[in-house]
Amino acid sequence: MNKKSAAAGALCTWVRAIEDYAKCLKIVNPKREKKAIAEAKVARLMEELRGYEEEFAVIQAKLIDLGRKVSENQRRMDELKNNLQ
Repeated sequence: MNKKSAAAGALCTWVRAIEDYAKCLKIVNPKREKKAIAEAKVARLMEELRGYEEEFAVIQAKLIDLGRKVSENQRRMDELKNNLQ
């Protein structure tokens, strides 16, 4: 086309570029949508994970407190056994 008319050659090149772009969009757009869905799912799961981590921290603190109480009661029980003997 460039041999006949420079303007027609440029127009032909532009049209082919637009066609290639449209073909690429047909491939890329579904992938963009899947990515957005995946990112939303990850955000939801991260929020859920933060909730579980907070719950775990509370349970862990209770467990440490109960462990300390068990140790204290064990020490008192050993002390009382010694007094009985």
